[in-house]
Amino acid sequence: MELTSYQHGLMRCDDTRFGFKIIVFCHGITEDRPFYAFVAVEPQNFEYFENHYIEDCYSDFFAFGKELLRGWGETPPHDIIQHISFKHGIEFGVDPAYILHLAGITLQTEESAQKPSTPFLDSLSFEHQEEYPEKPAEALSS
Repeated sequence: MELTSYQHGLMRCDDTRFGFKIIVFCHGITEDRPFYAFVAVEPQNFEYFENHYIEDCYSDFFAFGKELLRGWGETPPHDIIQHISFKHGIEFGVDPAYILHLAGITLQTEESAQKPSTPFLDSLSFEHQEEYPEKPAEALSS
């Protein structure tokens, strides 16, 4: 497929983990008719998308992300691209290398969040906890 200016994009999205989604232009086939779709993929799922998406092999893209818009044919009209860009605040024409860079940063962020940067957690022990006295009855009622 020829690389187009709307092939990749970025959309700000405050309800996601990293504050943005990657917009990808996809092709599929349903009812023996070709269609196009713009799919919002969360950055941590972009590598999965890159490894599993095969053009014209899907009738929906739920496994990759949220489908923002779908239309019949191979290429969307220019006014459709303007509409989806305005409606969702998408910036198209983003360099694919930059998209991969952003997806890589989010993966590194997740990995570093899982591994503590200091061995402090290894030094914690819950085996010999002190017994705390129970609260007095008047403290419980207030």
